[in-house]
Amino acid sequence: MTDPNPKYPNFYDDMVDIRQLFTSILSHKWVIISITLLVTLAAFLINSLLLRTEYEAAAYIALTEPIMRIDLDPSIQISPVTPDMGALSELAEADAIIDMVINSLALENYLEDYTLEMEATLQGKSQLRLLVTTEDSIKAAQIANGWAQVVIDRLNDLYGTGDQVLPLLENEVQQAKENWKVAQENLEAYLPNSRVEALKVQLNTAKHTLETYLLKIDSNQLLISDAETVKIQLETLKMDTSLSPGMVLSIITVQQQTSGAMEESPIQLQVDQSITENYSAEEGMEVVNNLISAVMYQNIELEKEITALENRITLLAVTLEFEMYKVEQFTLERDLAKNTYTALANQLKETRITQAYEVDPAKFGAEAMVPKKTSGPNKMLNTGLAAFIGGMIAVCSVLMYAWWTSEEKLI
Repeated sequence: MTDPNPKYPNFYDDMVDIRQLFTSILSHKWVIISITLLVTLAAFLINSLLLRTEYEAAAYIALTEPIMRIDLDPSIQISPVTPDMGALSELAEADAIIDMVINSLALENYLEDYTLEMEATLQGKSQLRLLVTTEDSIKAAQIANGWAQVVIDRLNDLYGTGDQVLPLLENEVQQAKENWKVAQENLEAYLPNSRVEALKVQLNTAKHTLETYLLKIDSNQLLISDAETVKIQLETLKMDTSLSPGMVLSIITVQQQTSGAMEESPIQLQVDQSITENYSAEEGMEVVNNLISAVMYQNIELEKEITALENRITLLAVTLEFEMYKVEQFTLERDLAKNTYTALANQLKETRITQAYEVDPAKFGAEAMVPKKTSGPNKMLNTGLAAFIGGMIAVCSVLMYAWWTSEEKLI
C-alpha cells in the first residue's frame, strides 16, 4: 500500500491507537478491578480501624461596647476601652491561656490518650469563635466552654473596670488627700519664716539709692561743667584784676548750686561762700578750683558707694531668688498634691458611675453543645477517593505493561 503522505513517512508511526488502548484495558479488566477493590478495602479498613473518630464543638464569645463613657479627668485612664478585635484570636490561642484551660479542666491525663486541637477565629467584627476538635464528643463541648470562660474572664479583666479597681482607687484617693494636707501644712509653716517680702523691700530700697547716686553724679558733672566755664572766663583776666559784678555773680551762682548739691548728697563737704566784689581774679580762680575739687571728690565717694550698692543688690537678688525658690517648691508640692487628689477623686466618681451601668465587654454569645455527628474522618469520601486513585493506578499499570510487552517495543 502506498504511503498517503510520502512527505512525512513517520507520521503514523508516532500516532497513538485509542482502540488498542481500550483493548489492552478490557483484556486486563479483572486485574484492574481486583487492584481497585483491594485499595478500596484497605482504605475502608484504615478509616474504620486505625483512624479515630473526631468531634467538633464551638463556643462563641460576643464583644460589646461600653454602655456609657465618662471622662471627668483625662489625666488618669481607668475607664473601659474597646479591645483590639484583630488581636483577640491570637490572645485566645496564647500559651498562657491554653495552659489555664488545661489546668482548670484537669486535662493532663486526657491528653495522654487523646488528641486536642483548639482554633480561635474572629467572626465578623464583634464575635470570637472557639473551635475544639477531639475524639470525645462530651469533652469537646466541655473544653470549648471552659476555654470560652477563661477568655471571657481575661478580656473582662483587661477591658473592664473590674471589682478590684474601686477599693484600690478609694485608698489612693485617701492617700492623696493626706499628701495634700501635709504639703499645705509645710507651706504654712515655712511662710512666717520666709524673708521674701523683707528682701524685696531691701532690694527696692538699694535700687532706689543706686538710682539716686547715679543721678547725683550726672548732676555733679553738670556743675563741674558750669564751673569749668567760669574758670575759662577767669583765665582770660589778669590775676590781680578785681572781679566785675557779673563775674562775682557767676561764681556765687556756682557756689550756691554746689552748696545745694552738697546738702542733698550723703557725702557732705564744706563750701566757703564768702566772696565779694573786692575779690581778685586769682582769688576767684581759687574759689572755682576748690568748688571743682569738692564736686569731683564727691563723685569719687559716690562711685565707691555705687560699687558697694551694686554688690549689695547682687547679694540681695541672689538671696531673694533662693527664698522665692523655696517658697515656690513648697507651693508646687502643695499644688501637685492638690491636683493629684482632684484627679483621683474625679476618677473615683467616674469609676463608681461606670460600674453602676457597666456590662462586661465580653460574654457568652453561645455555649458549645455536645456534637451528635462526627467531624472526621469522612469514611465515604476517603474510601471513594482511594477507589478512584487505586483504579487510576491499576489502569496506568496495565497500559505500561501492555506497552512494554508489545512487538513494536521489542523490535
